Amino acid sequence: MNTATNRESSWLFPGRRAGQPIHPETLGALIKALGVPSTAGRVGALHQHVLELPAPVAADALGYHHKQLPAPLPTLRPSCRG
Repeated sequence: MNTATNRESSWLFPGRRAGQPIHPETLGALIKALGVPSTAGRVGALHQHVLELPAPVAADALGYHHKQLPAPLPTLRPSCRG
C-alpha cells in the first residue's frame, strides 16, 4: 500500500497533500479494507502502553489521576485452545 505522494515525507502515513499526514478516517478505511479489526488493535495498543509506561504518564494520557490507577495487573496470557 503506497499512499505517499512525497516519498521524502517524515510522516509514517503521509497524506496526499505535501507535508500533511493521512486523514484518520482515510487510514481507518484502508485498515478496515485489509480486514484488521480496529477496536481490537486500539485496545491492544492501549493495554501495551499501560503495561510499559510509568503510572503517572499513563494516567495523564488517559485523563486519570495517577493515584486512581490500581497496581499493575499480572501479564495476561492468551487462552490455549486445543
